[in-house]
Amino acid sequence: MIRPVCWLAVTAIAMTACGDGGTNDVSTSSTDDPPGALYPVADLAIVVEHPDRETLEYRLTCLGDTATVTPEDVGVDEQAACMSLADDDVVSRLVDGPPGDRMCTEIYGGPDLATISGAIDDRPVDTAVDRTNGCGISDWDQLLSDLLPPAVGVVEPSPGTSTTMAAAGEDVFGWVRSFETSDGATIVRIDQAEMLSGEEAVVAAREAGVIGADEDLPNDYFIRNPDESTTEFTVSPDAIVVLQACYENGPCVTTETVDLETWSVLLGGEEDPGLDWLWYGEGLLPYVFTVTGGTIVEVAEVYLP
Repeated sequence: MIRPVCWLAVTAIAMTACGDGGTNDVSTSSTDDPPGALYPVADLAIVVEHPDRETLEYRLTCLGDTATVTPEDVGVDEQAACMSLADDDVVSRLVDGPPGDRMCTEIYGGPDLATISGAIDDRPVDTAVDRTNGCGISDWDQLLSDLLPPAVGVVEPSPGTSTTMAAAGEDVFGWVRSFETSDGATIVRIDQAEMLSGEEAVVAAREAGVIGADEDLPNDYFIRNPDESTTEFTVSPDAIVVLQACYENGPCVTTETVDLETWSVLLGGEEDPGLDWLWYGEGLLPYVFTVTGGTIVEVAEVYLP
């Protein structure tokens, strides 16, 4: 299962110097919860802060088949939140904190800060989640999305999926939200966005509330993504896929070309693709897709320092 690409949910993302990329999660398959599954035993106090919003405080309690969020109107579904605590990756992030060895792309997603404390099955929790780099954005928007409300500037996804096709020869910029093979055809759904630079980027970042009216971007770029609606494309079986790669004892970052099957394995994140290099983007970086007649013929991952 791919964790929906960590970028996908921000209304706007500004790039700044931080860490590097987190984990991607584009969904390639789904597994229903087993019948009669019970929630873990958990009691969590969550505080969400943003300098331009009132502080939000709520408590999540999970016990057997009972799930409660107090107060109720905080933008968090109690059942989904408690069920997410059955995910080992979620529990590891909350109990152990962020992994110290992961690479995080230098993307700034705003000043939102969430602190989470309490216990899960008697294991103490005391951690914080921010959006100062790609890992934090991924944690907030993907891994912990059932526990946290949307960050300031994030727009709730629109129901349904757009199937509008791009014109012949058009380049599409955005993130992969899902990747699946059906009846021999490879289908991707892309959350389209817009990369801005210069004064246009500064104006857009201020309008989105990512920076203040008198502030400037830490660099010359800003990614504007007003919503999470997706567009469906078919991928040519002969499509060229160019990814950002790092060699343990060699160049980092460089580019490597892979076939569609290898890209699918990388997006799935559950199999070893057998490569002699590490995938720098890990599914968090956006792409430029070359589309001809509604079919993607080339995929190029965009490097963000």
